[in-house]
Amino acid sequence: MAITRASLLAILGCLCIFSSVLAARELNDDLSMVARHQDWMTKYGRVYKDAAEKAQRFEIFKTNVRFIDSFNAGGHKFSLSINQFADISNDEFRATKTNNFFFEMGYSPASAS
Repeated sequence: MAITRASLLAILGCLCIFSSVLAARELNDDLSMVARHQDWMTKYGRVYKDAAEKAQRFEIFKTNVRFIDSFNAGGHKFSLSINQFADISNDEFRATKTNNFFFEMGYSPASAS
């Protein structure tokens, strides 16, 4: 069975339209995420030193927000929300916001006197 030239062009046209729709959706999602990040920055007074840091933090923010949205869509008994830590990675959070430093130095709550 030979595919006619018209059929091939029709298939290619459909693929182009489909990919355009997907690209438009992704662009809309990115613009929405940019707006969410900007609102978040305003709410928490976050200012970055340069465009490179802002881009890096935005990528982390997107990852964290997607995780939060995905978790909340799962029908759990509790929900997560975006807070002041939304632009830091899990590793950064553990390194700067937990007591890992003290445990690594050999201190523990029971030994503190």
